Amino acid sequence: MAFGLSASAVGLIGAGAGLVGSAMASGAAGDAADAQVAAADRASATQEAARKQQREDLMPWMKAGQEGNNKLQYLLGNGGTDVAGRTYGELLKGFDQNDLNNDVVYNTGLKFGLDTGTNAINTRAASSGGYGSGAALKALTRFGNDYGTTKAAGAYDRLMNDKNQRYNFLAGQSQMGQNAAAGVGAAGMSAANGIAQNQLAAGNAQSAGMVGSANAISGGISDATNAYRWNQLLNKGKPAYQTPGYNPTDSYLYGNAGSGS
Repeated sequence: MAFGLSASAVGLIGAGAGLVGSAMASGAAGDAADAQVAAADRASATQEAARKQQREDLMPWMKAGQEGNNKLQYLLGNGGTDVAGRTYGELLKGFDQNDLNNDVVYNTGLKFGLDTGTNAINTRAASSGGYGSGAALKALTRFGNDYGTTKAAGAYDRLMNDKNQRYNFLAGQSQMGQNAAAGVGAAGMSAANGIAQNQLAAGNAQSAGMVGSANAISGGISDATNAYRWNQLLNKGKPAYQTPGYNPTDSYLYGNAGSGS
């Protein structure tokens, strides 16, 4: 028995193949877009993990800097955290009698120096017969005034040095925390920019996948439509196809696949 395919069947097969091919192309475009989106998500996750790790690593320095700044602000009279044994705003307070009275060096050395100097002046005055004279008393007064002023100036200098030292210590600690916070901020900005780029790339990949899928489906439909129309033109005016080998003279159209008996 002879058998073959009609032009109509060939046209339908071609149209179907075009639709199947377009469906496969559409699926491939979608898969490629999904793969790019997944890669972008993994890259974003890696960047975010790195940012969190850097923040965790720098957190001790950030906390230390915050504590130093709080103490410094308290000593400057700008709020902050109470510093045990210190007076609020003391770094900006002027030098007064209390500071002089609290200076250990001044109090321990002043009396000894005054006594030593006074005895020296009196001994010299006595040896020259001027003990208790006006000149001797004037010399004692001038010595006591000059000596006390010098010692007070030394107390002032010591206090200022102490204040500067405490300020520098706390300012350095605060600066350390500021640098750590700046590092965290820079890492956060870098991660944000990277993640934003990944999101844009993912969006572009999805858009490209949608366009590619739509083009593939549209192309498949167009090809199938063209195949159908071409088949209709070929079959126009032809006798109806009934059985394989129905009209052997049209084998160039129907495509006999073989013959059998």
